Amino acid sequence: MIAAALALAVAATATATAGAGDRVRLVRVPGGALQPEVVVDSRGALVLLSFRGDPAGGDLFVATSADGGATFGAARRVNADSSRAIAIGTVRGARLALGRDDSLHVAWMGSSDAQPRAPKGATPLLYARAARDAAFEPARNAITKAVGLDGGFDVAADGAGRVALVWHAPERTNDPNADETARRVWLAASDDDGKTLAAEHAIDAPRHGACACCGMRALFSRPADAQDERLWVLYRCARETKHRDMHALALAADDLAGARAAPRSLELAEWPATSCMMSSAALAADRRGAMVAAWETRGQVFFEALDEGGAARPAAGAAKAAPGAGDSRHHPRVAVNAAGEHLLCWTEGTGWERGGALAWQLYGADGKPVEGGAGRVDGVPAWSFGEPVALRDGSFVLLY
Repeated sequence: MIAAALALAVAATATATAGAGDRVRLVRVPGGALQPEVVVDSRGALVLLSFRGDPAGGDLFVATSADGGATFGAARRVNADSSRAIAIGTVRGARLALGRDDSLHVAWMGSSDAQPRAPKGATPLLYARAARDAAFEPARNAITKAVGLDGGFDVAADGAGRVALVWHAPERTNDPNADETARRVWLAASDDDGKTLAAEHAIDAPRHGACACCGMRALFSRPADAQDERLWVLYRCARETKHRDMHALALAADDLAGARAAPRSLELAEWPATSCMMSSAALAADRRGAMVAAWETRGQVFFEALDEGGAARPAAGAAKAAPGAGDSRHHPRVAVNAAGEHLLCWTEGTGWERGGALAWQLYGADGKPVEGGAGRVDGVPAWSFGEPVALRDGSFVLLY
């Protein structure tokens, strides 16, 4: 364990730069760790969550960089020995959110021997939090009744003390004939920085289902007018077990209990399919609160603005595909800088126990690809992906 922590603390090396005025800088995740998740705190520092160890039950570490990813400081371990995390399947990787006063919030799927367990001895959704620069508190299980966690979960937090844990699981856990159409999207929310979590409740439309081993994302928008803040949840449905379309849910941030209004629901992309494709997705917000989603459909990756800081969604069909023919593109991620430019990245050729390449494209604020802003590099490890980060100077770092 000490060796793993020390390995994470070594300097990260920028292995390449890519066009567009060297505005996209590649950085290897320190120590060869997997599944990078990054948030940028109020000081402009990068906070990196990554996974090390056996993919069936390993450990999570957080490290901070004050120089845009050139070096990272000493790592903090997130999980205790009894709360191991799963990396197998890629979509099951841990999630990181930044909350009030730069607090950190981490959620992960517990391994087969992780403690504490969910009810009935089921797989837990483990959650731990830490104040800025402090040690993480012991992990807690967020699931009180909706057991059946497989691929999809996330954690989101905002500057007002709200924390949201979301996952999908069957509504009727005692029904042996239940299939993916019986899965619902569940939310366990907190308004005290994660100190306490309310019991989960379903937030999606019944009968849409959820693709059992597909990932999901959640993020609070942060518009200038706090009254427009929303919690966005992006997931893949399993309607009739043959319609695995991308859906987005939007809930008013001050009504996470759903007492006043049902969530707004958007269908983003159709994908007729009868089997789980183990896909993942991404959400990003700019400083105006505009929300951008990225996802995979039929081997190609897309991104689209879901709203413009609380205003109406752009016209349907506004999704943009990554340049070139896509037939083996997976795990898209997107970052947005203050100027409204987007960096979209994805993996190519990755699969079960198989690594691949990382590719990317920089887009201008007008949504058009930036000349010289594309690239591709080999070396994504099995079970991993890339993570784009927008820096304060408008440039981007791409970790892999």
